[in-house]
Amino acid sequence: MIVVFSYSGDAGTMQVLKWLDYFSIPYLRVNLEEEDYYGISLKITNKKTQLTFTQKNGNVIDWEKVAYSFYRGGVISLNNSTHSSDQKGNDYIFEKYTLMECRSLTSFFYEEVSKKCLGNLIISNNPLNKLSQLSEAKKCGMNIPETFISADMEWVKLQGKNKKELITKAIQETIFEENNEGSFLELKSNLVEPESLEGEYFPSLFQESVDKKLEVRTFVLEDQFYSLGMYVPNTLKQSVDFRSNVDNLRFFKHELPEKLKAKIINFMNRLNLNTGSFDFLVDRNDRYIFLEVNPTGQYDWVSTCGLYDIEKQIALFLKKKHNEYSQ
Repeated sequence: MIVVFSYSGDAGTMQVLKWLDYFSIPYLRVNLEEEDYYGISLKITNKKTQLTFTQKNGNVIDWEKVAYSFYRGGVISLNNSTHSSDQKGNDYIFEKYTLMECRSLTSFFYEEVSKKCLGNLIISNNPLNKLSQLSEAKKCGMNIPETFISADMEWVKLQGKNKKELITKAIQETIFEENNEGSFLELKSNLVEPESLEGEYFPSLFQESVDKKLEVRTFVLEDQFYSLGMYVPNTLKQSVDFRSNVDNLRFFKHELPEKLKAKIINFMNRLNLNTGSFDFLVDRNDRYIFLEVNPTGQYDWVSTCGLYDIEKQIALFLKKKHNEYSQ
């Protein structure tokens, strides 16, 4: 059996499940935000670790009987608060203690499941921020944009001297606030003029603005690359973030250089990733500049625009894992 971890409304998940149905591969979909840590049970002995997960509907998943997993996103809710946030005394201390216990338990659960999983649940509990990504990309020989972080805008202006424009973006990509509507705050990149910066702000990330020929989104499935080039007209003011101008983009299939592919695989191995969506810029000198990787990035639009049938390729990968387990 294949276990698919996802969240409500994800189109990419639905297409993969349709292909699993087509290939007659048994699967179980689990939307993690609808479950909680009370379902986790463990038995650790000298010989092995036994892991089971009981869903709220009473279904019990024995991980010894799971061939492989596919992680699209979502996290187990740790919202176990029975007291208000300003509660003091022993009850407040107990609540803090139980929260730490829950985090330890769910972290171990993510580690065990990730041992045979397309995608990495550990990263969902401790997301990769852009600073860690840039540092690792540099170690792997990839080009990265010059980056500054500070609360002192005069210092930032000094670092950005002789640069007409800088880009500002979040250190972490998206803020999710758990509530009845599942609200989230999507943070996009924006252009700023160095001379307009003054005073002190919250410590903010700035990068040099690259004179680009095109942007590239690459979805990686183990050692397979599915790349899409995106041409953004320079006349558009908001061309710094392609998500702001989707209707004006020109999409086309794109092939990454073999040397860059090798660097990406090295990068993924260092971070224990076997899939992810990478974003690059290509400058006027044909240099590929790494921006970031999203371990659970959307692939459905890359599949559609590039005619890649990525959802089918993922299902075939999971079919192979299921057959290997069944032998």
